[in-house]
Amino acid sequence: MNTFKCLSLGLGIVGLVTGVYAAYLWNIASKIPVTPTHLQFGGIEPLDQAMSNAQWIVGLLQSIKQSGIFNQRAAKWTAATVLFGSAASFLGLLS
Repeated sequence: MNTFKCLSLGLGIVGLVTGVYAAYLWNIASKIPVTPTHLQFGGIEPLDQAMSNAQWIVGLLQSIKQSGIFNQRAAKWTAATVLFGSAASFLGLLS
């Protein structure tokens, strides 16, 4: 096997691994639960409807933020996957 084929194979494998990791991060991002703040601190739900709604909204915003962090990481790993896959294809053409 010549050098370009070996490099192409190696980059393809790295692209596969980074792609699977990116998919794992997307999966985690999609499963972040919404927990209202009164449950986060072991309390009971307030009787006041406005206060209860506010605590649910805060919990929702916290879960959106956490999901966004995982989405951002997954997007970066997906970009790396495309880079490694493209390099593997280019080196495959040269061999």
